[in-house]
Amino acid sequence: MVAITLSPIAENWSERPNDGFPLSHYPMFSAKRTDSVRITYLVGADSSSKRYLLSHRYVGPGGLNQVRRQIARIARRGDPESLCRSVAGKIVMRDARSLREVSVVRVVTGSYRLTEYLAGTLAPIAEQEHASCKVERRRP
Repeated sequence: MVAITLSPIAENWSERPNDGFPLSHYPMFSAKRTDSVRITYLVGADSSSKRYLLSHRYVGPGGLNQVRRQIARIARRGDPESLCRSVAGKIVMRDARSLREVSVVRVVTGSYRLTEYLAGTLAPIAEQEHASCKVERRRP
């Protein structure tokens, strides 16, 4: 029983690994990964350029990974300006105290080194802006 359970481990060294149910070598955990990653996300800024990471919930319902993929798809081949304006409008409507100073919304793709990020360096190595729009608040 132990030998059968551990037999999929040999697939990690196979040129063409065969992954299947019920015996799996768990490629999602054992696959080699690079240290760098690109992620598309929303960021806000105030008049002094202080950055605010904006929640994926400003885009729509669903889990983080699902919405993050939608944001990336819109940035690549959709209408990032429209997404930007929509998020800016939701910031005004929700009127969250923590975001009252946000005056600009940006749709960006950031490049990160995971080892540095997990060690506490949260700033991206590079950032590509897809869209930028002002947050229009009505004055009383």
